[in-house]
Amino acid sequence: MILDDEQRRAQIFRAGWLTAAAFLLIMLLVLTAPIWATTLQPYRFLRFDLGFFIVAHGMIVVLIGTVYWFNQNQEQIDREFNAPGLA
Repeated sequence: MILDDEQRRAQIFRAGWLTAAAFLLIMLLVLTAPIWATTLQPYRFLRFDLGFFIVAHGMIVVLIGTVYWFNQNQEQIDREFNAPGLA
């Protein structure tokens, strides 16, 4: 379906906010995770500092969750505006 200009602007606006939210979530994680990790340095797990271990594995889980969340919401926006998908 062909979108008119108003629908196209609304779709781009919502997709832009979604992208900004996902980017800010990832940046918040990347910038604050090392601060949280330093508080757990006295503890060890599998010969690693516990903070390092949690940050290394937790970041991957949160990043995958963020990508999944972003994809689901982008699909919802595309369906709402009847925009063609990539498939």
